[in-house]
Amino acid sequence: MPEKPQQSTEDRLTVGGTGYRYCISLRVTHPSRSLDDLTVELGIVPNRTWRAGEPRTSPRGKPLKGVYGEHYWTARLVDGVSTDRDLATALAAVLDSLFVKKEFIANLSKSGGRSEFFIGWFFDEGNSGDVFSSTLLGQLADFCIDLSFDVYP
Repeated sequence: MPEKPQQSTEDRLTVGGTGYRYCISLRVTHPSRSLDDLTVELGIVPNRTWRAGEPRTSPRGKPLKGVYGEHYWTARLVDGVSTDRDLATALAAVLDSLFVKKEFIANLSKSGGRSEFFIGWFFDEGNSGDVFSSTLLGQLADFCIDLSFDVYP
C-alpha cells in the first residue's frame, strides 16, 4: 500500500479554504492612568496615542467634537501571511517577545484598563481560518490581553 504523501505547510494552511493575511496591533486603554510610559516600558513606538480630556481628532489630525474619555495607546506589531506563519503562531511569538513585561501588561488591566490584540484578518477569496489552542488562550489570559477581530472576507 503506498504511503500517504506528506503535506507541505502551505498545503496544510489552505486545505478547506485559501490563505490569508493578517495584522496584529496592541491596543491599550485606561480610564485614569497615563499610558505615556508604555513606549519606554515595552520598547515599542505607538502609531497613535491620546490622553483622557484632550480634544478628539481624526487619525489625520482633523478636529472632532468632544474630548477623549480615556487614555489610549496603540502600536502595530506584525503584518503577516498564513503561508509564511499562521496567525496563531504569530500571536504566540508576540507573547513570547512580551513575556518579560507580562506583569506590567497584566497590571494595566487589573488597575481598570484594557489591553487587546486587535487583529485585521484578510481573506482574499473563499473561506479560511485558524485554530487558537487552549495553551495560547491561557497565555493571553495570563497577560490579561483580549482578542479583537476585524474580519475582511
